This record gives sequence, C-alpha cells and structure tokens, in this order.
Amino acid sequence: MGPATGTDPTLDEANRMAARAQRHALQKEVTRYEKELASYDARAELLPARRDQAQRRVVEAEKRAQEWQRIVDEARARETQRALDEARRRELEADELKPLAEVNTALAAEGSKITDAMKAAGDLLSERKTKLDALTRRFQATREKIQLAGLTDAMSVLLRKEHADLEVTDGFRREQRLRRERISDAQLRELQLDDDRQELSDVDARAREAVESIDPEGERPDRTDLEAAARELLQRRKETLDKLLADYRTYLERLGQLERTTETYSAAADEYREYLQERIFSVRSVDGSLIPSPGAIADAAAKLLGPSTWSGTIDRLSQALSVLPASSAAAGVILALVLGLSLLFRARVRSRLRWVNEQVRRVRTDAFRHTVEAFAATLVLALPLAIVVFLTGKALELAAEPKGVVGAVGGVLVRLAPAVLLLDLVRHTARRDGLGGAHFQWADSTCRALGRLVRWFAPLYLIPLAVALIMQPPAVTDRDNDSLGRLAFAVAMVGLTIFLKRLLDPEGPTLSPVVTRNPSSILVRFRHAWYLIGVATPLTLLVLTVVGYDFTATELHGRFLASAMLLVVLAFVHAMAIRWLDVARRRVAIEHARLRREAAKATAKKADEPKESLPVFEEVDLPAMNAQTMQLLRSATVLVVAIGLWGIWAELFPALRVFERVQIWPTIQVVESREEGRFPVLEGLAATSAAPASAAPRAEASKPAADPAANGAPSPSMRPPIAGTSPAEGGEEAAPDALPSVLTLADLGLSILFLLLTTIAAKNLPGLVEIVLLRRLSLDPGARYAVSTIARYAIVILGVTLAFGALSISWKSIQWLAAALTFGLAFGLQEIFANFVSGLIMLFERPVRIGDTISVGGVTGTVSRIRMRATTITDYENRELIVPNREFITSQLVNWTLTDPVTREVIKVGVKYGTDVERAREVLLKACQESPMVLRNPGPSIVFRQFGDSALVLDVRVYMASRDQWPSLMNDVMIRIYRACAAEKIEIAFPQLDLHLKSGFPPAGGEPKDPEP
Repeated sequence: MGPATGTDPTLDEANRMAARAQRHALQKEVTRYEKELASYDARAELLPARRDQAQRRVVEAEKRAQEWQRIVDEARARETQRALDEARRRELEADELKPLAEVNTALAAEGSKITDAMKAAGDLLSERKTKLDALTRRFQATREKIQLAGLTDAMSVLLRKEHADLEVTDGFRREQRLRRERISDAQLRELQLDDDRQELSDVDARAREAVESIDPEGERPDRTDLEAAARELLQRRKETLDKLLADYRTYLERLGQLERTTETYSAAADEYREYLQERIFSVRSVDGSLIPSPGAIADAAAKLLGPSTWSGTIDRLSQALSVLPASSAAAGVILALVLGLSLLFRARVRSRLRWVNEQVRRVRTDAFRHTVEAFAATLVLALPLAIVVFLTGKALELAAEPKGVVGAVGGVLVRLAPAVLLLDLVRHTARRDGLGGAHFQWADSTCRALGRLVRWFAPLYLIPLAVALIMQPPAVTDRDNDSLGRLAFAVAMVGLTIFLKRLLDPEGPTLSPVVTRNPSSILVRFRHAWYLIGVATPLTLLVLTVVGYDFTATELHGRFLASAMLLVVLAFVHAMAIRWLDVARRRVAIEHARLRREAAKATAKKADEPKESLPVFEEVDLPAMNAQTMQLLRSATVLVVAIGLWGIWAELFPALRVFERVQIWPTIQVVESREEGRFPVLEGLAATSAAPASAAPRAEASKPAADPAANGAPSPSMRPPIAGTSPAEGGEEAAPDALPSVLTLADLGLSILFLLLTTIAAKNLPGLVEIVLLRRLSLDPGARYAVSTIARYAIVILGVTLAFGALSISWKSIQWLAAALTFGLAFGLQEIFANFVSGLIMLFERPVRIGDTISVGGVTGTVSRIRMRATTITDYENRELIVPNREFITSQLVNWTLTDPVTREVIKVGVKYGTDVERAREVLLKACQESPMVLRNPGPSIVFRQFGDSALVLDVRVYMASRDQWPSLMNDVMIRIYRACAAEKIEIAFPQLDLHLKSGFPPAGGEPKDPEP
C-alpha cells in the first residue's frame, strides 16, 4: 500500500507501519501453518502407535478379566462342591429328618450342575468375543487395504483367503433355539426357587412344623434337639437357595450376553461375507500370465498323480477305519450292501423292467404302480456307479491329511456323486426298453439321441471338472490352479457347450419330436431363448476362465450345475406326475364310457316306462378337468423351480451390487460405491474398537479448535466446500423431485425383474388360487371369478409399485403428476374411465356374474368374461357380444339368474271355438308333465287366458331349472303339445278372416244401387 500523493506525511507513515505489521502477522500465520503441517506428519506416525498400544492394553485387560473370571468360576465350583459334600454328609447323619437333608442334597447337586453350565457358557462367551474382535480387525484391515491399493489382481488372493476362512454361521440358528429354551427353563426354575426361598423366611416356624410332623403329640424327650437339627438343616437350605438364586441370575446374565454376542457375531460374519462377495467376483483370480506354461501344467499333474502324493494312503485309511464311529461304519456297510445287491440282481431287474413295460402297453393292465416300479428298477440300475464314486471319495477323505491333495480328491468325488447318479439315471431312462419310451411317451429318436449324448458327455465333462475342482487352494498352490486347474475347467466347459448345443437344438433329434407334439407349450414357444441361454452360459464361463476370472467362473458354474440338477430332478417328478394324471384320466374316461353304456342299456329296456324313472347320467367335463389339473401342475412346478433357484443363487446376490456403480442417468459413467451405513454391525464394532485409540488425539485436536483465532485456523467461512455437496445440505430439506436424481443399472435391472415377476404372477397365481383354494370353498363360479380378477388387479398394482420403487419413484414424488394426468384423462377418456369403474363395481356389487343369463340390448346370452372395459356375452348362436361395462350400471337389463336360476316360460296355445276347455287343459298339463326338462316344483299350470278373434287362448306356464335349457325345453314341450292335441282330436286354431267383396262405387249424392242380376 503506497502513500497517496498530496496527503499528510504522518498519515502515510502510519499506513506504511500498518502494512508492515499486517505483513508480519501474515508471515507468522504462514509459519504456524507450516508447523501445524509438520505436527500432522508427526501425529500420523504417533496415532498408529497409540492405537496399537491401546489395542494391546485392551487385549491385556481382556486376558486379565478372563483370568479373574476363571479364578471366580473355580472358587465358585469349589464352594459348590464343598456345599454338596456337606449336604451329603448331613444326609448320612440325619435319620428322622432325612427328607429335609435329601432336599438340601438335591439343591446342592443342582448348584453344581448350574456352576458347570455357567462355566461352559462363560467359556463360549469368551470364545465368541475373541472371534468377534478378530473378525472386526480383519474387516478393518481388508477395507483399508482395498481403499489404499484398490481391487487389483493381487488383492484377489487376499479376498479369496478371507472368504474361505470365514466361518459359516448357519448352525448358529439351531444353537440359538436351544439356548432360548434353556433361558426359558432357567427363568422358570428361578421363579420356583424364589418361591421356595419365600417359604423359608421364618426358619423357626418351618422347623417346628417339621418336628410336629414327626412328633405330633410332643411326647419325645429329644424334641428340643430335633428342632435344633431341623432348624440347622433349613438354615442350610436357605443359604443354598440364596446361592443358587445368585448362580441362576449370573447364569441367565451370561446366557443373555452369549445370545447377544452370538447374534452380533452372526450378523457381522454375514456382513463381512457380503462385503467380500461384492468385490471378489469383480477381480481376476489369476496373477501373472494368462497362458499357462507347459512346465507349470506338468508340475501340477505330477503333484496330482505323483507317488509321493498317494504314498501311505492305504495305511492311513486302515487307521481311520479302526477308529471310525459306529454310525458312519453302519452307513458305509449299508451302501456296500446296496451296491452288492444291485450288481448281483442286475439281470433280474432288467427282466422285471421289460415285464413291467409290457404291462404298461396294455390298457387293461396299465397302472401307475407299474411306473413307480419301473422308476425304482431304473434307479437300481443307475446306483452302482454313483455308490462307487461316493464310497471312494469318503475313503479318500478318511485317509487324507489335512488340506492335502488326497482329501481334495475325496471331497470332489463326494460332491460329484449326485451328478453321476443323475446322468446315469437319464442314460438308463433313455434306453430302448427304459422308462422314457414306455412310460413317459418319449419319442424313439429322442431316447436314442439322449442316450448317445449322455454316454460321451459324462466322461468328457465330469473328469476334467473333477480335476479343476481338485486343483484349488488350499489343496494346491495358486500356480497349480492357474495352470492345470484352468485348463481342465476350460475342457469341461467346451464339453458342456457341445452337449447343450446338441441337447437344446430346436431342430435336433432330441427336441424336434417335443416341438412337434406340444407346439403351444411355453417351453416350446421360447425354445430359441432357452437354446441361446443354454449355449451362452458355458461359453461365458469359458471366456471368464480364459481371461483370468477363474474363481468367478468356478463359483458361477457350481450354481449352474446345482440349478441343472434341480431341473433334472423336477423333470422326473413332472414326468411322473403327468403319467399319474394320464392313468387317472384314462380310468375316469373308461368309467365314464361304462356308465354311459349302462345308461343306454337301461334306457332301451325301459322305453315304455315314464321318463322320470329312467336313470340320469351325469356328464363329466374331461377336457375341463384335464386343463385344471395341468394348470395346477404347471403352477406348482414353476413355484418349486423359483424357490429352488432362489435358494441356489441367493448367496451370490450381493455380488450384483457392482451394477450399482454403473450410472445410466443423468450421465453414463462408473461411480464409486457408497459404503457408509451399508454394514452397520461391522462399522459400529470398528468405531467402538477405534474409540480408545483415538480418544486422546481427538482431545488434543479439540483444544485449538475451540478458539480458531488463537492458532490461526481458518474460519468456517474461509474453508472450501466439500466436493459433491450443495449449499442446500445442512440447511432446509430440499423438496423431493418427481424423478430420481441418479439411476443405476442395478435399479433398472431390479425394476425389469419386478415387472417380469408381476407378469408371471398375474397370469398364474389367480388360477392357482382358484384351483387350490376357491374351488374348495362354497362359492359360485361368479364369486370365484370376482376374487381371481381382483387378485390379478392387486398383483399388477403391487408389481408396478415395486417396479417404480426400484427406480426411486414413489407415490409421494409423483402424486401431483398422477393427479394432473388423472384429471386430464378423466376428460379425454371419460368413457374408458367410466367403463373401468363400472367393471370394478360389477366385481364388488355383482349385479352380473360369470355364467349368468341376461338380456340386454335385445340380445339374450350368457356372461362369459368381465374385463376392465367391457363384458363379453355369448348368445345361443355362439356369437360374442361386447358390451361396455357402463351399460350394466346405468341402463336396464334383465338378469334371469341373479338370485334364482329357476325361470318360467309362457307358451300361448289357441284352440278353436267349441273345444272342451277343461279337456284341453288336462291334455296340455299332461303333455307338460311328461317332459323331463319341466320342473315338478313349481309344477306346470294351464290358464284360460282370453277369447281371441279366432281361438280360445290358453297360457301354458312351465318352469325350467336354468335359462340355458330354454331352447331345448321349448322344442320338447311344443312337440309334446302338438302330438297330444293331435292324439286327442283337439284342433289348434289358426287365424280366420271373412272377406266381404263389393263392386262399384256409390254415385255422388245417393245410395248405391244393387247390381242387376
């Protein structure tokens, strides 16, 4: 700041001095900032040391606490044992007061048991606390390493090791259930002991009562000594109860702590597993070159097949068998016996299978039990190979060293035994005389092609897959897995790709007969999609393992294999169910034909008798029954498949969170995932463990922060804004936007999944509910249709709500937009809205129901469908009339079957003048009564209606059970009336008209003259 020209020199000097002082102050502030920065570096080195020191102190304190707890438990055990010994001694000394001493002994023994249980609970509590602390430290260390180094290829080794070492907490649920039962029992026992303790509040009175029970007359000379002994025993019991109540309270407290610690540990382990799974599948598991060298492959093969690996296996197996538990030995003996019997009677089983197939081919001898027997025979033929694989794997597991190659081979054989069984079962099912062709009606080309595929696929796929699974840590090194393991897995995926390509080819010999036979099936209609998915899945796994994501490919393949095995099992169950339905339907059809034949014979024999005495044959709607059972079977199969696939793939769902980082709106980019608040248990434990170490530094750092001007710290207004924040943060809450601010690929995928599930549920669930539940209730078809339709609407509304919720679009954010759209659509599409609301009113109020016979707009027909906008009416000519729903609410209509399906029809019959009316009434009444379609109650009636121009008019009034019978009833009754009138010589009148013809016109002004003859 230079001096101004023409000003006072004194003022200029003062300005210069002020500028120098300000510059000096700024230099001092810079110096302070530099020292503060240097102190930050020093603190950065000091804080870890303080944290380590604090952690060591915590560990030492926990050890001391555990040691003191051990000393207390030992002292409590000694005191309890001393009390038990004393109680037993008193019991031996007591004679007449032995019942009191026995109670004291029982209480002392109970105290010893509760002491042991309390010690066991304390030991388990200490173990769980130690595991929880170790898990928290592992989580902190892993997260810090990932934050510093990122998800590199080298980090995958750490992630896989942590994931493999993570304890499975599924068994904790049963443990917690048993612990809660023990807590309930201990609480109940504590209340009982407290009641017993309350009864001993007056020991002297209880002692006198005990002595009076022994000496009620008070004649014994040693009564005083007896009372003293009883008082001493009761006092001992009182002290034992006090100690026992204290022990129970301590025991309950430890059980509560153990319960809370176990729940915390289980939740923390699940969160850590989720944290690892989110990252472990997105990094390469191969560190180094992606192309394995021949030397590495040879070394891995030598390690797998070398003599050093298998030496001593027989000796270890014999030693393991000598100490094998009885239950395991019995299971092995049973499997060996099953293997021997299946091999011994193999020829007889084949012969029996051929005989069963011959029985199935004959309609008279066909039965579902033959299919069950054939399946059992096929299973017996497929069992030997699977049992050999399983027993070999179990033997190698027994003879293996911990984490060795032999043990890995045994474990893999045990895991692959179910796959071997299913493949061999499919192969025997597809034999020429097998279960598939004779019972499941598979085409011969399908059986032959499937048998050939399974025969070459099983060794080409299972052997390399077994090698790939064996070559995984910790049995071998990562180098062995990256070389031989990846190569074997790639070979297995190539074989699986070829197999699925030939199996799922829509034009191939396996599926082409199925496509021809069931062209309308949903599986057939989407056959190209299944073909693409089936071939693309192993190819994708092959690409993943080639580019280095071997762990990801292996885990995904394990779930894919489990899913395929589930589908194969369900395919067999579905085929067995279809076979059972076919047999049952054939029996119903045969019985139906037999009853029809008997009814026809009875009708022929009783042709001369009145029709009322003829047997009535009830028709069975076989196509409708078949459609209902098939719908139920399909719905049940879809439900089981959905539940099974969810259980198989649910563990990998956290790995899909990687899609949360892919932002697609407002811009397409990959963002950093937000972890704050995602793992509340682990983050809370980490914060708690870090609190002692950081308490002192925070205290030191908080001192200068109290006065920013004192240490030169910048004021809050001088600090730069944090990236990613807005001025609105920390102030008033911003108004919610109508659309989400950020949309990720995970949100979009979840929304599409909800819409897909909604579509499937809306098509299948209402029908399933109707078949399983509604048809068992006393509801008419209209009520069932209303419930199913409303359920479909509810499913659609719920699915759309969930889909919009996945996109962060809630009703609160779009209510104004929805109100505006509703207001506009109500004017522009008011007819559609009126019809929709009318349809809802019809479903709830039910003035018109499915199956009702109505007359509207001059058309009479049956209501067949009620949709959102219109209702379909099918008339007697099988024409479908589409009527808007609004017409049923605002207009008049006739519902012939609303409250009572019985309706009356009036037929007008005219007889000529001169006919005996009473005789005509009797003839007409008899003709109506002979008709089997006319109801007897209310019965028909004949009314003499009027004197017509050409006839005497009689009204024939008849009642029918349903309006659907109207055409048949009218035809039958009118034919009978005509025949009866003809037989009784009653003439049915026809219109008569007398015409008087006159010629000529009258002259003007006069009468006409008669014509001349």
